[in-house]
Amino acid sequence: MTWQDRIKDAVYTAPSGRSFTFLYEDISKDTDLKTSTFVFSGKSGAYIQSHGRAGRRFPFTCIFSGEDCMDEADAFEDALAEKGYGELQHPVYGVFKVVPTGTIKRRDNLVTGLNESIVETEFSETITDVDLPESEVAVDSVIQENLDTFEEVSAQEFADNFFFETAGEAIQGQNVVNAQVYLTSQSLVEIAKQEPSAYSKFQTILKSLENTIDNIFLEKLNAGRQILNLLKTPSRILVSAMVKIDGYQQLINQLIGQYSRDPVGVNNMRNQFASTRLNLFGALADLASGIALASLSSSRGRPAVFSSREEAILAAETLELLLEQAKEFQDSKISKDIFVDTDGGYSELLSIVYGSVQIIINASFSLPTRKIIVLDRDRQLIELTAELYGDLDKIDDVILQNNLNADEIEILSMGTEITYYV
Repeated sequence: MTWQDRIKDAVYTAPSGRSFTFLYEDISKDTDLKTSTFVFSGKSGAYIQSHGRAGRRFPFTCIFSGEDCMDEADAFEDALAEKGYGELQHPVYGVFKVVPTGTIKRRDNLVTGLNESIVETEFSETITDVDLPESEVAVDSVIQENLDTFEEVSAQEFADNFFFETAGEAIQGQNVVNAQVYLTSQSLVEIAKQEPSAYSKFQTILKSLENTIDNIFLEKLNAGRQILNLLKTPSRILVSAMVKIDGYQQLINQLIGQYSRDPVGVNNMRNQFASTRLNLFGALADLASGIALASLSSSRGRPAVFSSREEAILAAETLELLLEQAKEFQDSKISKDIFVDTDGGYSELLSIVYGSVQIIINASFSLPTRKIIVLDRDRQLIELTAELYGDLDKIDDVILQNNLNADEIEILSMGTEITYYV
């Protein structure tokens, strides 16, 4: 079979059953591989364990031509915004169950490409045979149970690994814990301030930790539990998921970045690692579970934590990226073979993050899709908003989402890109 014979039509079938055949520009696909890296003390190199592949992504520039091209493109955009998963017949790679992700970008080339409308999007392969709990209450319960187990195991791992034999080691251990609690207070305080009761609890835990850290080698387990409670408090506030990600991602990056070199002495190395791992894993577990639980709350009529499907997918991808960073950090330190590692906390962390990611992706089906249009002529903001949304209720959103200046509010020039959500 020649390569020409292998090429099929590009067809997308939406969840509603509507099918669209379209022309396209050059095609490509991205495939993520799932691997684990293990390093061993006294042995050069690394052992790479394969866990198969993750999803595949198919970016497309979809072209509709002819006298009905604009109507066809409009219908195609509507189909991309449907909830659930559709089916993509790829011209080269096969047939896949997919969910449109990312941003839908629309161009109508009325000058350079007469009778041609172009829609840019990305189809992400999805698995459809995963059994999820039917009850949202059951999902809540599973996440909370995993988090409770994680906190107890992680606090115990911290207590088992935190150890000193001299007064100097005791002081250095206290300094490490104090420094990381300070990082938490600086990175997460603005989130906590958005809810008075949470902020009050946050400050109370901080105050209590001062006394606990002063006696940390008598209260190691209690210190671990208080640190995890401090990390969790801001994550339970119903605010934008991206606000939470900004705060917790900053904390995670600082925790890893602060660990620039190992201190002198086995006990000092162990204490620094134990404290960093507790804070690092705790921050990630609380961020992931906090966003997932808030996503479920949004579906029950509480304030939305995502503005669009694109934001939800970005949050899920960020959580997986942060998990990889945490894993790389742990692997690099465990290789020194001086830590007692039961792997219990890390196993629970995996369950929390992957479970939360699945919930977030599932919640994304009910969210609006971000779209971009390129204006083919000068437009007035009022009439454009009415055309996009059917009324003027969203006019302030259009101004903020597109960062429009005073001149643009008066008249939007031809060629301007406008973002909106449907």
